[in-house]
Amino acid sequence: MALVDQLRERREAVLERWLDVALGDYPEETARFLRTERDQFANPVGHSTRRGLEGLLGWLLRETGRDEAQALLDGIVRIRALQDLSAGRALAFILELKELIRAELAAEIEAGRISQEELCTLEKRVDGLALLAFDIYVECREQIHRIRLEELRRASWAASRLARERGLSSDQLARQEGV
Repeated sequence: MALVDQLRERREAVLERWLDVALGDYPEETARFLRTERDQFANPVGHSTRRGLEGLLGWLLRETGRDEAQALLDGIVRIRALQDLSAGRALAFILELKELIRAELAAEIEAGRISQEELCTLEKRVDGLALLAFDIYVECREQIHRIRLEELRRASWAASRLARERGLSSDQLARQEGV
């Protein structure tokens, strides 16, 4: 039986293990909530993560185009880009899928029922997902920095205007405001 067929048979088990890996960056109580609360409005992070991982696993098995993978990754990566995680930690869950699949299919791999060629092909697709996720992550972080910079510019402009209205220098206003 081919690798794809084996993964289709074990799709739910792989998905649940992958979800555990992806939620492993959260505190235990938060991860439990994200895993168990199925209402998308009460738990948008958990819902997006589960839906995205489910779609990505399906994408790996179907071998469809890059646009679908990008859309599926976007929902997960945008959330992780907002969190206090390094890029490596935020995206590690993708690369960890390779080890997870190897562990889930260890007996079939050992027995030679899954070829190394099939495994390498699948792992290259996972690597491609990781690279695509990195591009999305960087784009999101750049957008966050642009927004923060714009907020600083607006605050600086507002402070300058207030200082002018009060007939003070920016330094005098800052001292007066206790900044």
